Amino acid sequence: IPVTVIGESAFSNCSDLTDIVIPDSVTSIGGNAFSSCSSLTSIALPSAITYIGESTFYGCTSLTSIEIPGSVTSIGEYAFAYCREMTDVVLNDNITEIPQYAFAGCISLENINLSKIVTIGDYAFIEDAALQKVDMSSAESIGEYAFVYCTKLSDVKLSESGTDIAEGAFSYCSDLTSVQNLQYSENIDSYAFAHTGIVEADLSGAVTLGDFVFLKDKFTPFKVTLGNALTSLGD
Repeated sequence: IPVTVIGESAFSNCSDLTDIVIPDSVTSIGGNAFSSCSSLTSIALPSAITYIGESTFYGCTSLTSIEIPGSVTSIGEYAFAYCREMTDVVLNDNITEIPQYAFAGCISLENINLSKIVTIGDYAFIEDAALQKVDMSSAESIGEYAFVYCTKLSDVKLSESGTDIAEGAFSYCSDLTSVQNLQYSENIDSYAFAHTGIVEADLSGAVTLGDFVFLKDKFTPFKVTLGNALTSLGD
């Protein structure tokens, strides 16, 4: 009988597991299935898989890369959180949402293509300190503190159709000095760019601005362009 599902926590905490071959018949991997497999260095996902559950690879601290096949349409919260050696993630074009904490604490992550992603959840990339560039040209919304403490992040591209930016989304991204297409964003919440290197911003499309959007540690000259659409302005 072919295996079609790997159940929840099936291999969780198998700390000596270094590699695994998943049969092509598998279509779903349950939550925590490989969580805390700290010696797992590589895994090839089968082409028939459609779903990766919550915390499936959470804490796989030796996993260096992952390629998500085109059959996958969604991944769960915390799916790859704290994979601290992971440098490369290849997403397929069918995935349109990155749920909360999905790649949190992936401190070595350098390459991930987010250009087809529509929704990015809260804390999705928190503390991914090696990440330097993100293209979110399809993003409609970016969740709370999604990129907080991504200290090397310097190249950000938003959607020309407008991207809503939640509280603290890019706070403490200290190398961030500009954001492409920010002028199209209508709603930017409090602390969205607090403690970044941004000193000039075109917010001509903004409708609502939260409190302390560009908060600095010390007095810093700042140039901002506002438009006629603005209806709500915080502190």
